[in-house]
Amino acid sequence: MANSKIIIDFIQVPDSNAVLQISESLLGLNLNSVFKNVRSAFGEVVLPESSSLHYEMTIDSSADISNIDVEFTPPEGTTTRVSLSSVLVEYNTDGTYTYKITSSSPVYIVDANTGTLILWTEGSFSSSPGYTGFVSENYKTAFEEDYNTTLSFTVDAVDGAEGSGLGTVTITANYPNAIFYLVSTTANLNVTIINEVPAVPVNSVTPLVLGFEVVTAIADATSQNITINTTEDWEIIDNLPSWLELSAISGTGNTVVTATPVNYAGLAAGSYNASFDVVIGLETFSITVNLTIFNFVQNPFSPGKLYFSEGLDYLKFNSETPGTFIAFNIEIKVFKINTYEPIIYNRPYKFPLFQGKGEFHIGSIVHGLFEEIQELSDFVPTFKINYSKPQYRPAEISVSFEEKTFGVTVPGLVNGLIPMFKMAKGFKPFTTHSQLALLTVAQQEITRITPQSFVATSFVYFGTPRIIVKKNNAIIDDFEIEEAASEKVIFSYFRFLDNLTPGDSLELIVVNGLETRSQRFLVFKNGLESTYFFFENNNGVPEPFELSGRRRISSPIKHITTTKFKKLHSFTSKVKAEITQTMIINTGQLTKNDHRVLTALIASDKVWCSLDTPEGPYFRVDATTNRTDNQDTSGSEEDFNIEFNILENANASIYPR
Repeated sequence: MANSKIIIDFIQVPDSNAVLQISESLLGLNLNSVFKNVRSAFGEVVLPESSSLHYEMTIDSSADISNIDVEFTPPEGTTTRVSLSSVLVEYNTDGTYTYKITSSSPVYIVDANTGTLILWTEGSFSSSPGYTGFVSENYKTAFEEDYNTTLSFTVDAVDGAEGSGLGTVTITANYPNAIFYLVSTTANLNVTIINEVPAVPVNSVTPLVLGFEVVTAIADATSQNITINTTEDWEIIDNLPSWLELSAISGTGNTVVTATPVNYAGLAAGSYNASFDVVIGLETFSITVNLTIFNFVQNPFSPGKLYFSEGLDYLKFNSETPGTFIAFNIEIKVFKINTYEPIIYNRPYKFPLFQGKGEFHIGSIVHGLFEEIQELSDFVPTFKINYSKPQYRPAEISVSFEEKTFGVTVPGLVNGLIPMFKMAKGFKPFTTHSQLALLTVAQQEITRITPQSFVATSFVYFGTPRIIVKKNNAIIDDFEIEEAASEKVIFSYFRFLDNLTPGDSLELIVVNGLETRSQRFLVFKNGLESTYFFFENNNGVPEPFELSGRRRISSPIKHITTTKFKKLHSFTSKVKAEITQTMIINTGQLTKNDHRVLTALIASDKVWCSLDTPEGPYFRVDATTNRTDNQDTSGSEEDFNIEFNILENANASIYPR
């Protein structure tokens, strides 16, 4: 006998808030529905919308219509008049004709000769409501979404006549011994329930063979389910291999047991086999498990660590199949500065292998997708108060790969998924075991500042680290950072007002658990002319620095020339002249520690500076010097000149405004 089924025949379109309640007793399901004009919650079925009114007139086929017109208003149109002979007609078997018109206003009979409305003795148009869509289709759609995500049922819908909004729905259980019954309904419909006769339960276990293919470098293998159908107690016996884990080994009644490969990272590539028994009463079901391990990819990315886009971390492939390539799909989620608004990129790549080997650098792709910071205000909102804030989150990367051939597909090709990992911009800085990564160039060193200098520290953090600020070894600031909403974010702390005097020392300390990182500053006298800088370092984090030497700004004229020829002689002709504004800054005396920060400043393509005061205004500059090298300050403190171009195009940033 076929499985149990429900047949719902809609007699008329239900009213809003009408209810249909059906239950299934074997699985304890409540298949309840409420009819609504708009679906906004689980269990709601959308009613078909009322269309424009449909008008019909049935007359004897022998009636004279030669001088008869009709006047009506088409939907979304204006009132019009046409001959009755041009109206859609349906020929009936009883010798009558039925004329049909869709109109948003009543349909009138008009004398074609006089143009006046008449009461025609042969007939007149009467209206009947019409619908766009069918309640049967809408019921099926809602039922599939609410109650059939596991495909326990087969749902069929047959629509009624056009414009009726009605229809019939048949729901068939895809499992034996289902028992349906109607609880109640307030809708005008007929419900027919056909329940099969419950059969004696039969014990079963499926499937009896499990096959897993795993890649050693990928920790998360795909699980498979074992379905046990019984009303009795069941138990799994025999010793399981160390590379297989089951979600349960005993129970009662119907159960789904999940089998997952584990602990396979240290196993050699090859095939492994195991078996175990599922015992139900006096019946025994033997299950065979086949595990194939591929040493196909070396994956350096662990979900619990942080990586850097310019680090030398590669996916390395080693295939035993000649002539293949790797098809990648890389999803990279980059978060905007401060707002953390996600920007998702999906990048497909095809990467050929040479003699079965290849190295793929994901970091170079991620590095190019980080949000570029065009305004200094994205980082620092004010120079009047101390400021601390999470700046940006590392990008989140997920990678799927599939080995393919250039010709006919061959067996043994590998595919897999690299679990999501996180990556920050730039090179990996000094880190420790728990990765309290210090992201400023000057950290772990002593930096020279003047009484007006502003200082900063930035680091990757998780948990609830503390920032402690000491002046002359006395604590002047101590606070705990709230736990990161995401696992790791870049946190920046800027200090602007310090009331420092020459000879003072300042220390910024970051404490996270048992880890402590510090950045030290020594206060010197003001220089001849101070120039204050903000620059973006290799990790995309802003960092302050100050040059205290003399400064010279000039506006040279740059001529653009071209070579011309006349009578076999060449000469140079000026075609354009531009005024360029440059700034020569003497560094003042430098130590080796200062030199390291200065090298990072010159290398940066995002540099802002202010003249004489740290409060601004700041404008964007571009350093063009090539005079610095590692010998400039090797023997003693020295100074030299740096040339900056003052950018006056659309990318210039004046701050604060």
